[in-house]
Amino acid sequence: MHWLNRNSRLFIVSIFFLVGIFFIGFFLSRDQEFYLLSSYFICFCCYLMALYYLLIKQVNLRFSSVIIFAVFLRIALFFNYPNLSDDFFRFSWDGQICLSGINPYKYLPENFHFSNLDIEHYANSNLKSSSIEFFSSGMNSKKYFSVYPPIAQLLFLFCSYISGLSLFANVELLRIVFLIIEMLGWIYMVKLLAHFNLDKRLSFIYILNPLVIFELSGNLHLEGVALSFLIISLYFLYTQRTILSALFFSFSVGVKLLPLVLLPILFNHMDFKKFIHFSSVVMISCAVMFLPFLGASLSTTFLESILLYFNSFEFNGGLYSLFRAIGFYFSGYNQISFIGKLMPLCFVAFMAFLSISKKSFISELSLLKKISLGFLFYFLLSSVVHPWYIIYLIGLAVFSGYIFPIAWSLVIFLSYFSYREINAVDESTFLIFVEYIVLLTFTIGDLKFKWAKYFFPKGENQELPV
Repeated sequence: MHWLNRNSRLFIVSIFFLVGIFFIGFFLSRDQEFYLLSSYFICFCCYLMALYYLLIKQVNLRFSSVIIFAVFLRIALFFNYPNLSDDFFRFSWDGQICLSGINPYKYLPENFHFSNLDIEHYANSNLKSSSIEFFSSGMNSKKYFSVYPPIAQLLFLFCSYISGLSLFANVELLRIVFLIIEMLGWIYMVKLLAHFNLDKRLSFIYILNPLVIFELSGNLHLEGVALSFLIISLYFLYTQRTILSALFFSFSVGVKLLPLVLLPILFNHMDFKKFIHFSSVVMISCAVMFLPFLGASLSTTFLESILLYFNSFEFNGGLYSLFRAIGFYFSGYNQISFIGKLMPLCFVAFMAFLSISKKSFISELSLLKKISLGFLFYFLLSSVVHPWYIIYLIGLAVFSGYIFPIAWSLVIFLSYFSYREINAVDESTFLIFVEYIVLLTFTIGDLKFKWAKYFFPKGENQELPV
């Protein structure tokens, strides 16, 4: 291809990228592991080549053109049901339940029926038994209460209100809403890069990442929405607008609870008075969000479902898998109930160390680097690490200069190999080992050798000035 100029090469790469995205989104299922993994690998190669031309070679291409292309990649996944995840059934079910005035944290989908409701007027709702059975038909968690916080429920409610009883319309509307919020996050991502005097094109690391595209627009996961609110919160934090920062931080928590684990790091970043203001706004906002659902006995439904996550489920765990193997060796059975309680305690200890340590290595890290490491350690200790969970890390890689989230976004897709059997999950110990060895290698490279300097133009400052 030496006879083609850089723009022409980038155009060819873009075509292959788009075709790969479309092929996976419309023609593959997660039990077709060979075609799925190979197609994703091609898309990821296109992504790396695009970053090479856009960031390193710096081809003469308008920023807006890349943004339009990124949007087009996402639209290419529209007009089809998510093919790699069935979480959207739960989204639609929760939305329809809320629309009927029913608390989504109060009833289990598997035994829900209008005859069981304690208020008669619900039986006259537009949502009939046949409809609710349809929305729950493909759900993978009928035995568990909803674990999606109030802001997520509000999004589900809004989309259900507009789409009515059409599951397909609900899915498409969710995609549109998620994309709009994600693009809002892009705006503040660029604004935050400008605040640090960094090239706005670094946002392409996140915007063009194929894992982000597939898991957000393709499979309809909420992490992109939560990340957008988190990025907005960080922008307002750095621009000294603490109340607005706390408000958007609570929005992020209202979509997915995970950002709450960042509070110890934020405590270390702020003075005591500022942190009190910040945390007070977060606590009050979260309390207001949950206020309409208090009648559901959250302590016995929502919170128990969250705890169940740590004590009963396992998928693609890192250090957890190692500890589980040790437990098997000494006891002869799965120690998930014990290990599931131990892992959060280890994480709390690590976060405390990260937030208060005066050692030079830790104290010299920027806030966004500390947040990245906090998320990383959380995932390393988790019993469940689905591919879409690490979207937070990919978004933060735009600012941190860390390479490991990019590498992880490639190898974590290997976890889809576990679905090679229809209606069954069969994990490959070898592939999990490969995944985490790659992650560990790149993490050490980032922390000790600062590998980012080899991937970006010489002389360009990739370190945050704070």
